[in-house]
Amino acid sequence: MQASWHEFVTSSVPPPQRIRRWNELGSDTLSELRVDPLNQQEFKARMQRVEIGRVGLVFIETTPASARSSASHIGGWAAPDRDSFVITLAERGSCTVSQDNWSAELNEGDIVVRDLAKPWSNCSTQDTHLTLVKIPFVEVASKIADPERMLGRHLRSEMVPVRLAASIIHSCREAILAEPDGPWQPSLQDILADVLKLIFDSSQIDEVLAGQKASSSVRREAIGFAMRHLDDPDLNVGELARGIGVSMRQLQRAFIEYGTTPRRFIQDRRLDRAAEMIAAMPDRGSGGITAVAFAVGFNDASHFSRAFARRFGCSPKHHRGSQTPR
Repeated sequence: MQASWHEFVTSSVPPPQRIRRWNELGSDTLSELRVDPLNQQEFKARMQRVEIGRVGLVFIETTPASARSSASHIGGWAAPDRDSFVITLAERGSCTVSQDNWSAELNEGDIVVRDLAKPWSNCSTQDTHLTLVKIPFVEVASKIADPERMLGRHLRSEMVPVRLAASIIHSCREAILAEPDGPWQPSLQDILADVLKLIFDSSQIDEVLAGQKASSSVRREAIGFAMRHLDDPDLNVGELARGIGVSMRQLQRAFIEYGTTPRRFIQDRRLDRAAEMIAAMPDRGSGGITAVAFAVGFNDASHFSRAFARRFGCSPKHHRGSQTPR
């Protein structure tokens, strides 16, 4: 697997097209975007982005500007479920990131997390360099209970876990630049996704978050519960509804609005996890595949194989063979 970089520099297009092209790329990368430069004639910006499995890594340099999003849609890049959080790491300069009822003025090394499903703004009066990590909400929910509690918390660079998280993000970037097709590429998506857990598991951060638990939507609360119990064969729609304290009808409605059902969500996530486990297995017969099926919550190997083939277009055994390095 090779990490494919995409780079755009405003100077590569005629001046009248620069803001429009930047808005288009920003909307695809993050969420619906409109930028208002402090000086339109002198506006310059550069973006590099790379998709690593389910996670997106983005580097932005821009002259002073205000960027705003109504969040009418989340960009399709690095967002398979069109629902993502973004870690914003200030590299150079300062900017103010705002959303809902919070605002964080970031200086070099500071971090804040925002929700791309809600309107946001990012304003700066000086040249600014940012690093962004775009993580699907389903990944966040699988690692952290009550993910929305982390939104808008201004995490300052002097905090040890924040400095460590920034160092990990920088190291991942350097590794990808140095060896785009490195054999450790599949591991980087997990490392980047774990950055949030690293930060928010810290006792230092607990003090910042004390008494600030956020209320989750029914769908997001259900996703968090499901991701923490995927390996339980008893997890079904009824258990999920009971687990988060809502009715079956409420639960069904919350997922239908996003074009799926709770049952399909649970099965798809189990299959995704199984595919990752199978791809990492040595080629030693089918016994290991059966073990994977049970490990991710299926209690019938034949049903697992049929469901796997419907989702990925091949049998589990063929999927393993297709992932073997040549």
